[in-house]
Amino acid sequence: MFRKPIRHAYDDRCAVTGLSVRDPKGRSVVEAAHIWAVGDSGPDPVVNGLAIWGTVHWFFDHHLIRRPKTAASSLPRRSPRRCGPS
Repeated sequence: MFRKPIRHAYDDRCAVTGLSVRDPKGRSVVEAAHIWAVGDSGPDPVVNGLAIWGTVHWFFDHHLIRRPKTAASSLPRRSPRRCGPS
């Protein structure tokens, strides 16, 4: 399970915009994205994840925004909170 711990680590806020948006039923619209793709031998723990909006996720996956050199550099507005072992 990757999505739930990522969303929890970021308080359901987009790591790029810092915003928390919910749908009409109150559910967060952020997605969990891998910083380094698991298919490219990237790890699957929380430290390799970002909570981001779907459009930002698409930009990221299509290389329209760059992959950060480190996980910390990808968080311009806030750092994720700790959520247990990674």
